[in-house]
Amino acid sequence: MELFNIFSAFGLSASAGLNAYIPLLVVSLLAKYTTLIKLGSPWDAMTSWWVIGVLIFLTIIEVLADKIPAINHINDTIQSFIRPTAGAIVFAASASNISQVNPILAIVAGLFIAGSVSAVKSLAVRPTVTATTGGAANLPVSFAEDVTSTSVSILSVILPVVAVVLFLIIAAIVITIIVKRKRNKKRFLFWKKLLDKSKDKTNLFSDVKPLKSAKLSTKPDKKGLIYSFIINQKFGAVELFIEESNPYVESNKNIHGILKAEKDSIEKEFGDSLEWEHYEKRKATIIRKKYSVSNLKKSATWDELQDQMINGMIKLEKAITEMYNLAN
Repeated sequence: MELFNIFSAFGLSASAGLNAYIPLLVVSLLAKYTTLIKLGSPWDAMTSWWVIGVLIFLTIIEVLADKIPAINHINDTIQSFIRPTAGAIVFAASASNISQVNPILAIVAGLFIAGSVSAVKSLAVRPTVTATTGGAANLPVSFAEDVTSTSVSILSVILPVVAVVLFLIIAAIVITIIVKRKRNKKRFLFWKKLLDKSKDKTNLFSDVKPLKSAKLSTKPDKKGLIYSFIINQKFGAVELFIEESNPYVESNKNIHGILKAEKDSIEKEFGDSLEWEHYEKRKATIIRKKYSVSNLKKSATWDELQDQMINGMIKLEKAITEMYNLAN
């Protein structure tokens, strides 16, 4: 039973990191009107009418203030100091009947849990939402936070294990979204800079716009050749994709065999070894060169990687075009 109380305390303090007053109000109401939670002294004062009234008032103010564009940022800054305190109170209150938990330890645990959630919300989630949507998603995100805080608070009392698992799942989803958005933004900046630098060296990507994807490709030419730049967390690369199927059956028939037979000549013209992959079922061939001098994470060293990729693309196009013309 005490283990369940610990899970309950963790869930409630985490909820306080999203909204300071909702879990406090939930605990106060459930302790006063149900037997689901029992508060020990001095936390049983939370069941008094004046405390409940104040919490209702503060919850309404917090919910409304977070929905007004001109006020929400100021409110979030103020609440960043209040949420950890609320987390400490609600953790200590819900754990007050656990004999093995020292009250000071409970307060510190609540401060840490609620403070961590609050920090992620204020320093990562909200700025990312504002930057990527121009503030348009702040309102629905605020509603989602209130619903999550309320749901997790109630579940933390009724089904504490489920509440903790649910919160961890939500946290994992949010963190994944944040990481993905930041990575997409970095990719866009990387491609924009690379394309700007490549204009004076090659026209191959003159019609291509910067994207948020890991691969930036040309449209298939009349021979079905697709050239691509690739960037990820480990390396950058240049790539040629050749599909030997419709609508390029005639021009690309057995092109893999032709190019493979001239592998040494192509690599000699390119000036380095290349990776060769053939997919028999799809009748497609990929020729690729990786560069590990930098990667998407190391933005300070992008210049060197971009120069290598641009020069590599120029050499790859020249080597393949010359050999392709000979093959036809």
